[in-house]
Amino acid sequence: MSFSSELKEEISKIIDKDCCGLAELSALIKMSGGMSPKGDTVVITIHTENAAVARRFIQLMRKYEKVEFEITVEKEKLKHKNLYLVRAFCKEKKNGGFSFKNRYY
Repeated sequence: MSFSSELKEEISKIIDKDCCGLAELSALIKMSGGMSPKGDTVVITIHTENAAVARRFIQLMRKYEKVEFEITVEKEKLKHKNLYLVRAFCKEKKNGGFSFKNRYY
């Protein structure tokens, strides 16, 4: 296992305060994914080769928002590694707006 993979695995096990978790979630979205509107839903997508990072993203999103997930695992042919694609579907609040947009992006 590479140093980078070991470090990501170790970081994903840290139990954090709210402010640290929000910062980590924001960094994951900005560095490994993005956000796109789809009707009254915003889709947040991340791509990663590390299962621990995918699990951490799901854990943090569940902590701060009510979301539904779609997880796809693809096998990379050249590297012989898994590629994890995680999509989080966030519905617009009844009072309008998305609570997470100001916090994460």
